[in-house]
Amino acid sequence: MSDPKGDLRHLFGVQEEILILGGLLTEGDRALEAVRHLTPDDFTLQAHRTIFRTVLELDGKIGVGLSSIALRLDETGQPVR
Repeated sequence: MSDPKGDLRHLFGVQEEILILGGLLTEGDRALEAVRHLTPDDFTLQAHRTIFRTVLELDGKIGVGLSSIALRLDETGQPVR
């Protein structure tokens, strides 16, 4: 049997991913606490995985929010498509 926390993609789809990422962009660190159990691989779209990976990279370094995520993506040249 696989680890139930290992692959959560069956629990939500693109719309739910948008809600999760939207919450992270607007609520930042507070929202991150609610979804800390997720990994980038739990997201179905590559763009969503890239954004969530960036959120995790910023965690504990600077506040997670729209401007810090956008700045980090720009600095690293990671496409979000």
